[in-house]
Amino acid sequence: MGNSAIIEFRNACVRADMDAVPCRNISLLAGPGDAILVSTTRRGAGTPFCDAAEGLLDPLEGEVRFLGQSWRNVPPTRAAALRARIGRVFCDPPWVSNLTVYDNLALSTRHHTCMKEAEIRTSIERLAMVCGVDAVPSGHASTVRSDVLQRLQWVRAFMGQPELALLEEPGEGLAGGELQRLTQVVTHARSEGTAVVWLTSSPDESGILSFTRRYALRDGIMSPFESD
Repeated sequence: MGNSAIIEFRNACVRADMDAVPCRNISLLAGPGDAILVSTTRRGAGTPFCDAAEGLLDPLEGEVRFLGQSWRNVPPTRAAALRARIGRVFCDPPWVSNLTVYDNLALSTRHHTCMKEAEIRTSIERLAMVCGVDAVPSGHASTVRSDVLQRLQWVRAFMGQPELALLEEPGEGLAGGELQRLTQVVTHARSEGTAVVWLTSSPDESGILSFTRRYALRDGIMSPFESD
């Protein structure tokens, strides 16, 4: 939709560790309101891409830019502030074990904004309702069903209207109807200018949205294929 880049990969090559197959030749740009599909052949294949998009993984070659800035040149304090503008649904969600689910959801907003606690709670509860969670669990993540935690990952990812939303295996553990309901969150965020990258190993999710552009990640090579 938009012309200015929110996230851009320029001929990047990323690899999670020395034993992993690198993702090569990644050239991708997403602007405000764009929704990019990255179709993979296995669960977790998109994790190095997401880590690089957040500036957590340096590319072996090429460049990754967020909001016009190369992650390689951003000082640590500034990098942390920029990451607060990125929401993410994780393939293996990092719930902080000694915090309640609610405190996990509120953590980033408390740290990076001046919102009052009542406003944070209202925002979390409103977004949770949209995501199909009538009441945010009061306990720790270990006591909550996996499908509920998956919906709550969406709440965490879209809190505060992020500039960029990285969605790894976003429909994992959810029925088709449940996932379709969650796409309302994506549609609203896109209308407000969020760029969305949807990474999935499930062929069933390829038609879940009208994607701006589509890519396939196969054998370490990311290449474009037909758009909607």
